[in-house]
Amino acid sequence: TFSVEHLKAHIAMLREAMGFVPVAIVIDGYDFETAKIAAIKELREIALSLKCEIWMSAHTHRTDPRDANGIPEPVAHLTSELAVIVHMAHDGKAVNLQVLKDHDNPDVSRLALAIDPTTMLLRQEG
Repeated sequence: TFSVEHLKAHIAMLREAMGFVPVAIVIDGYDFETAKIAAIKELREIALSLKCEIWMSAHTHRTDPRDANGIPEPVAHLTSELAVIVHMAHDGKAVNLQVLKDHDNPDVSRLALAIDPTTMLLRQEG
């Protein structure tokens, strides 16, 4: 299972052994359901200290409750600590992308992009 302590240890080991400093860290399938704001703050501190991005994925369902901005649980309760939230949904033809949060921008514009599931390339919609 994932832990912030393990991530810190692995980064320290890679830095010491190989001089490796990541520009991006991808955490696939992060357990947002049980995550606390303190854990997200720790991840943000790691990103700030390394001057890197942290990208995380969450599995949601159409029936999940959503907040006023359309952000589904299990992510919505952590929104204050997340800079950008992008929702991806497959409609049978493509994976549609919708920006639900863009830093502190209160007017999140509609993003008309999709990912072609065959080529995995972005394509403009509409």
